[in-house]
Amino acid sequence: MIDLNGVRVQYPKQIHPWLEVKLTDEHMKYLWKIVKKGEKKGKDVKDTLAGNISTSFALDDENYYFTSEVLMPLARHYENVFSGGVEPMPSLGMDSNGNRLKPTMVSLSLENFWANYQYKHEFNPIHDHGGAFSFVIWMKIPYDCDEQKKIKFLNGTDEGQKVPGTFYFEFINMFGEITQTVYTMSPQMEGTMLFFPAKLRHGVNPFYECDEKRVSISGNLNFIFTYDKA
Repeated sequence: MIDLNGVRVQYPKQIHPWLEVKLTDEHMKYLWKIVKKGEKKGKDVKDTLAGNISTSFALDDENYYFTSEVLMPLARHYENVFSGGVEPMPSLGMDSNGNRLKPTMVSLSLENFWANYQYKHEFNPIHDHGGAFSFVIWMKIPYDCDEQKKIKFLNGTDEGQKVPGTFYFEFINMFGEITQTVYTMSPQMEGTMLFFPAKLRHGVNPFYECDEKRVSISGNLNFIFTYDKA
């Protein structure tokens, strides 16, 4: 009989996980406040995004509250549990005289922050983000994917292929196969946040027969470099 105590589990170092967290009532109250302010201010950011949806507008993180309370702790936690998972890649720096500069310090900063209002039949195609880390927060889910699967036009479709209203990650596994991890949406997912490497491809399928809007928040963190003479 083989000695299982001597067996070591190995896996490809290229695997990059994501983090899932349930935000507190205090965090959600703050986010709803800045969503309402952002909607009123109305700074449209649709031209910078992939979404085929009605409304996307910029948010202001007042006094860096959400950045310091949630985003930076999650970034540090990510690096602690998956050391070297997202490496800063500085570009070549040059001064005005053409002299080479070297990066001497790197920090992480919230690069952009926005809210999405999505209505029935709208969708967010498969895409990735710029930067180091990205996140999505589900603020309001007005439908239940289990009910969405019962819509008449899906009759006869294999159950595993019924994906209206879902969020998904897409990546290539170690066998070269395109793989998806699907999140089925319902009001129970409100307040859930996913924090992931910015290059992890993801998308949102359309939902149907529901006139209320789906509200989500997204954003990107990126590295900022300080340069000095080489």
